[in-house]
Amino acid sequence: MPIDLEILRNQKDKNDCKYFFETGLYHATTLEKAVEIGFEKYFSIELYTSFCEMAKEKFPKKTSTGEITIINDDSANMKNYVELVGNNKTLF
Repeated sequence: MPIDLEILRNQKDKNDCKYFFETGLYHATTLEKAVEIGFEKYFSIELYTSFCEMAKEKFPKKTSTGEITIINDDSANMKNYVELVGNNKTLF
């Protein structure tokens, strides 16, 4: 379920978050909102390869430069990736 844009923006500003990390892409609606808000980097973990490919097609420049990282894995394995992000992150 996508998060409200203002809630996400307030969370980012209140906590000085530089990174956005989400579990589950679906149609990348929340990721799209996060990009609109303007984090430094974005990470999304998604089980289904088709959703990962769709997100890469939706954000070709940002995924090719590493600004957006799409991880094709089960969110149950998130602990293997979340430390790569560093501090000041918003998890959704």
